[in-house]
Amino acid sequence: MAASGALPLAHCGSSGNAVGTSCQGSNCGGASSGASESASADGATVSASGSSANSGGQDDADTATGSTSGTGITDGGSPSADASSPGSPTDSGTSGCGASAWPASGTFNINVAGTPREYIVTLPTNYAATKPYKLIFAWHGLGGSAAQVAGQGGFGGFGASYAYYGLQAMADNTVIFVSGQGLDPYDAGAGWPNRNDEDIAFTKAMLQWLQSKYCIDDKHIFSVGMSYGGIMSDTVGCEMGDVVRAITPMSGEGPYSYFGAKPCVGEVAVWMSHGNQDTTVPFEAGVASRNHWIAANHCGSVTKAVGPGTCVEYQGCDQGYPVDWCEFDGGHTIPSFATQGIWSFLSRF
Repeated sequence: MAASGALPLAHCGSSGNAVGTSCQGSNCGGASSGASESASADGATVSASGSSANSGGQDDADTATGSTSGTGITDGGSPSADASSPGSPTDSGTSGCGASAWPASGTFNINVAGTPREYIVTLPTNYAATKPYKLIFAWHGLGGSAAQVAGQGGFGGFGASYAYYGLQAMADNTVIFVSGQGLDPYDAGAGWPNRNDEDIAFTKAMLQWLQSKYCIDDKHIFSVGMSYGGIMSDTVGCEMGDVVRAITPMSGEGPYSYFGAKPCVGEVAVWMSHGNQDTTVPFEAGVASRNHWIAANHCGSVTKAVGPGTCVEYQGCDQGYPVDWCEFDGGHTIPSFATQGIWSFLSRF
């Protein structure tokens, strides 16, 4: 039984699942072993797919060919061959700052080393290229979709009102949101198996493209996700800790080598929640993940209640890199306090 007020989202995350249902099968909690497939951001190409152009400063012909768009600007083309160092930040933000035109919110496709990938970008309604915006990557669970996370076609029955795990409503036009679409290499539902680092390569390619098109505050890049999306956030925090400022995994685990994670780099602030009755991604796996981040951020064993809900913060962590742990009485669910807790945590940075 979930804790009172908890959001019992299906681990699968598929649009056909009723609220409160759960995945079946051995792949519910993560990735299966299988043949590896090379995936790097080298030679990645991008094209717009069904994105709408709003009036005023919008580039509605975003392609990877380097051709001149209909607004009279030259498109930057595909991400450069080296996506290990995303973007080219300026004094005020990334290279997209000051652009006279930019792609509107919409769905985009990118080719990462021969693998087609898709993602959705949602801009503030009053987006202007003259100010840097925070950026939040939001990852779906196993069998879910980028569209669900973005509030399109329903997400756990909540639709647009719960877009990006409810954070879009909290952000008040201060954040650019992006939701990637996972792969389904094992016919077990779309997710983030990160075979041969392909999902991290996808993330880096998206980030490089976003930084080139929009005015991103490159010191405030965050990652959030539930279940397999939480696992992806843990992996991003490990492999991109020199780029991402904070992660907020819910009911996740890792980073572990069998999800393709490489040795961790950099350091991230961490907010995490896990139900103590979770059997889909076992509570013990969440505790192990917590212990990883406590050690990585050199925290002590003493905690202090910080709320909301049951959240506590470990004391003595490296300055600016807290670890907040939110154990709650429930199963594989998003606790009712998650949206407020995550937004309050990220607002500290």
